[in-house]
Amino acid sequence: MKIVHFLHGFRPEFLGGVERYVESLASTQKAILGDDVHVVVGSGKVADKPGLQDVTIDDLHVVRILRSDLFLDQWFDAYSPAVESLIEALLSRLKPDIVHVHHWKRLTSNLVQIAARNGIPATLTLHDLWSTCPREYRLLGNESCGRPLGAESCARCARLHFFQTVEEVGAQSDLFRDMVLREIDAARSVLVPSQHHADALAKHLGIAGERLEVLPLGRLGDEYPVVRTDEAARFPNGPLRVGYWGHLVDFKGPHLLLEALAHVRSLDRYEVHVFGTETAGTYRARLDRLSEGKPVRFHGAFRPADVAAAQLDIAVIPSICHESYSFVLEEALSFGLPVIVSDRGALAERASAAGLVFRAPDARHLADSLQSVVDDPLVLDRLRAAIPHGDRGAASHARALAAIYGRTLADRPTSRPTDTEHRALATQLAADRDRRIRLLIDLREKAERADHYEGNLLRHRELLKDRERELAAHRRALEDVRADLDNHRMVLAAREEECSSLKRVVATIETDLEGHRAVLRDRERECRDRRDVQGNMEREVEALRKIVDVRVSELEAHRATLNEVTRDLEGHRTVLADRERRLAEALTVIRTLEADLQGHRDSLAHRDRDIRARDEEITRLRVEILAQGERLAELRETLARVQRTLAYRIARVITGGGHRNEGMTPRRPEGSDRR
Repeated sequence: MKIVHFLHGFRPEFLGGVERYVESLASTQKAILGDDVHVVVGSGKVADKPGLQDVTIDDLHVVRILRSDLFLDQWFDAYSPAVESLIEALLSRLKPDIVHVHHWKRLTSNLVQIAARNGIPATLTLHDLWSTCPREYRLLGNESCGRPLGAESCARCARLHFFQTVEEVGAQSDLFRDMVLREIDAARSVLVPSQHHADALAKHLGIAGERLEVLPLGRLGDEYPVVRTDEAARFPNGPLRVGYWGHLVDFKGPHLLLEALAHVRSLDRYEVHVFGTETAGTYRARLDRLSEGKPVRFHGAFRPADVAAAQLDIAVIPSICHESYSFVLEEALSFGLPVIVSDRGALAERASAAGLVFRAPDARHLADSLQSVVDDPLVLDRLRAAIPHGDRGAASHARALAAIYGRTLADRPTSRPTDTEHRALATQLAADRDRRIRLLIDLREKAERADHYEGNLLRHRELLKDRERELAAHRRALEDVRADLDNHRMVLAAREEECSSLKRVVATIETDLEGHRAVLRDRERECRDRRDVQGNMEREVEALRKIVDVRVSELEAHRATLNEVTRDLEGHRTVLADRERRLAEALTVIRTLEADLQGHRDSLAHRDRDIRARDEEITRLRVEILAQGERLAELRETLARVQRTLAYRIARVITGGGHRNEGMTPRRPEGSDRR
């Protein structure tokens, strides 16, 4: 038999319970039953254009369908004409005997009807509540929602995007419900994994319970490790070893288990093991805070053998959301572990006498269930004894499903379903949504540009104010410089007067010095003459001995005069050296003053040039601000026109939406196509 399975994702991109189940089922059908099996899956990746991607994963042929739209994960965009065409071509190529639809998400919402139009019988398994709720889990906070799917219940409850209105969401809710019901109607057999899930679907969708056939999913594989506990350390000799495993997300409720530990007695009698990883957000930080000071161990990513190796005494499944089957519960029973489960979904039905049930999301009630086991160890023995035994392996499940396939193939429909009207309406709603998105994005871009220009204008105004303040500061600095320059000029005039006085003193000193030099030369000539006279007198001594005594006194007098003249000459030399030093200092001061004067003149010229340049910049900025002000006025006028156009179009869309609610086919005003 050639089988094609449809589901919303596959590993390595997605790895949840349904994905693991379909992989186990397809592998079993191929390996044990000899079927030709193909798996067609959705993807979270957005491609440039819709297309198919063929891959092989562990000997399974997997076809990934890539969508190009932005809302492939959203319930209101469940129908995709592009994916419909791809699946038509794929079914024509594969030519399967039967298709098995497990999920529509990320594919298109009319998979069963596509197969029916091509004469291929389809089996449908409703694994969860996605087909009954725009919020997917039917949770309002921590409480379950029991209202029926449709505009009256869902229009104001579903999450609104910025481009959606309440009326549009209401119309899409009705359309979504109708397409789901058409899928169920077109399927040859509709399967559910538990009776509780069947009752919930029948209630929420308003269909007969007999239309749904219960087929438990069994284990993911045929071999599970057995939990072996050291008898000397097992409860009650040691602490009660409590286990949780699965995704660490709030709607699975692991926080309830950690909160319950705050309400039990004798905390040292417990040991909690948490297996799993967080998929997104900061939920793990919340769990870390709740586990502080408590006997809790986080193990991270895991395999079934890791859970078995922890030697647990009991498993806790504290889900807040509706559980249609729970593979974790199936694994716990396969490990030989009794369970404590919440009252949400099929958990209590499937746990039966092998488990205790608490009211979710009441952590105190969960604590009471844990405390009852610790207070009376015989409770754990009774729960273990009630664990059902039987063949729930993957092979047994695949054989049961093969019998359903055979019955489906034998049941030939009398007519093929048509969903043209619903597809057209879904296409029209998507087109209207895309037009509004484009208009809103265009308006948002224009508003952002106007804000940008206005921001630039404000920044330029602030810059102009800063420049004006800076100019005022420069003007004040210029006035200070001018005052300093006037002071320097007065100081320079005084220094120049002092320099002139010094020059006159130097001239006088030079004149006196020249006079002293002349006197010195005369005295030197006189000294030479007197020395000559003395020499002559000495040569005449012998001849003039008689007049020596007379001339000796004269000679002594001349010697005294010569010494006095020599002293005068030394004094004149000292005065001359001092006056030469003072002249050099005066010349140095004059050069310094001249250099300072030239520097002040250069600084004054540079600042005058800066002032002229800043005046020119201020003039240019004022011209630019005026131009941008004119541009801002034009943009505001354009924005007003766009707003009027948008208001007009929104009025048309709202008017058109009212027609659709009445007759499912909107009327358009005359001439609307031309717009």
